[in-house]
Amino acid sequence: MTRGPAGAVLTMEPSITILIVSDDRLFADAVAALVAERADLRLLDGDAGADGRADVVLVDAAADRAPALARTAQARDRHAEAKLLVLGIEREDEDLVDFIEAGAQGYVLQSTSPADLVAAVHAIHRGQTTCSPRVAARVVARIIALQRRDKPQRELVLLPLTPREREILGHLSIGLRNKEIGHRLRITAQTVKNHVHSILDKLGVQHRRQAVRLAYELGLLAGPR
Repeated sequence: MTRGPAGAVLTMEPSITILIVSDDRLFADAVAALVAERADLRLLDGDAGADGRADVVLVDAAADRAPALARTAQARDRHAEAKLLVLGIEREDEDLVDFIEAGAQGYVLQSTSPADLVAAVHAIHRGQTTCSPRVAARVVARIIALQRRDKPQRELVLLPLTPREREILGHLSIGLRNKEIGHRLRITAQTVKNHVHSILDKLGVQHRRQAVRLAYELGLLAGPR
């Protein structure tokens, strides 16, 4: 047996094979050192990652939102049978939902303790969704907020988007945030936010990713998604 957080006794499980996905050598080495000290964990060489089979993939998501999401989605595509645990930073509620949609079964902060990280690896390997307490609270709050905003399905005839809303929708489709869009269009982030809310209401969706997906389906945005 081994001891988890607060001295809790964990039942010994078969060795869990871990693959670390990160461009940060210091981060990867730190996590590898932690794994090396554990009899219940085994590190899969990153060079063999394409051929070896990982039970749990630890994805470094400390980078900016877009590359971190891309890395998560690529890890999901490459290791479809593995459990995906993202190690990231504090993010906006909407971004946390994006990581779950990208295929992560868990999201813990990189500041989490080694014992809590090991416990999260075991939990996700057992099929449990796991998050750092602060992350979990924010995700639950976000889900509740979305449920409260839920509305009956709109009629097939949708309210038309203004030229500005279509322009902003195009920027949303490439993953830009409100502040980035405002900088490009020379308007304030609050003005962009107001336009985004209008777009969501007109399309009858609750999330900007849903808006982009529906826009492609309706032909409001050109090109493959």
